[in-house]
Amino acid sequence: GYSSTNSRHKLVSARRLAGASAAALGGLCLWSARVDPSEQPESTARSIAIVLQSLTAGLAGSLHRVDPAARPAVLARAVRDASSGLAVHLCGVSHVDPASATAVRAYAEALAAAPGGLGAVAVEDEPRALLLTRAARAALHGLPPERIRAEGEGLVRHALFGLAEVHAWAAEAGATLDGAERVPLSPTLARHLRGEGVLWGLEQAEAAEAAEELGARVACLGGTPAPPPHVPLLTRLAYWLRVRALDPGHDERSPAELHVVASNRALAEVAPSAHEAVLLRKDAHFAAALRTVCADAARAGGGPPPAVLA
Repeated sequence: GYSSTNSRHKLVSARRLAGASAAALGGLCLWSARVDPSEQPESTARSIAIVLQSLTAGLAGSLHRVDPAARPAVLARAVRDASSGLAVHLCGVSHVDPASATAVRAYAEALAAAPGGLGAVAVEDEPRALLLTRAARAALHGLPPERIRAEGEGLVRHALFGLAEVHAWAAEAGATLDGAERVPLSPTLARHLRGEGVLWGLEQAEAAEAAEELGARVACLGGTPAPPPHVPLLTRLAYWLRVRALDPGHDERSPAELHVVASNRALAEVAPSAHEAVLLRKDAHFAAALRTVCADAARAGGGPPPAVLA
């Protein structure tokens, strides 16, 4: 798969918020289409060419090792929203590194203590997903990784089974949950619980909790989830080699700018359609939604103006 961080969006959002007009953002939407079958021959030829071009350098780059202890917790960028004039602190993170969750909370607390305070915290999730992540966070809070690996799935299922909203959503889908074991978990969530004892997306739940404690608004930037574009195995191999040729020792979990830039470039070169759907369209949606958050925070009045953390 591609990078597990959301930092790729934050680098693009910084440019959009600071320089793009609202009109240029407003017409784009989140929906990502599957790759057009008519593009597949061209895509296959491109992937083969990149595999051949990057094979030696990519394999060599994969042998480089990066010390996880040196991995930064966040990729932070402070920009000024061109429409509202508010300071926006974009915080790219790793969805699977608990250190990112700790850093996001500290960032929110520092902004709240500064002149103007913290007006809002915007997270990547849509409201339903954030509700579930927060319930999972509460169920796992304070547990060591080894216990989460052993019991995490069961604890999360039990916590979600206790939510009235989950039963209502199941009923909307024509299903009945007659036990916690029937609560479905996403493959990504289950894999990280079992494999590493971490909650995928913990930093978003932590940010929302911190915002409420600090008296700031919680805003969800995500829209209705759309299916990701189909990316053939050969294309994934081409991406894997190309990103390691560009960035020896590439760390998919690091929000460091070097790794994020290499990831974005490799994806654009190898799979332009996926790059458009996974990054550009989604980022345009996030940037437009974040402009609305800024406008709402600016209308709240008072002075000095508050900051927004996203």
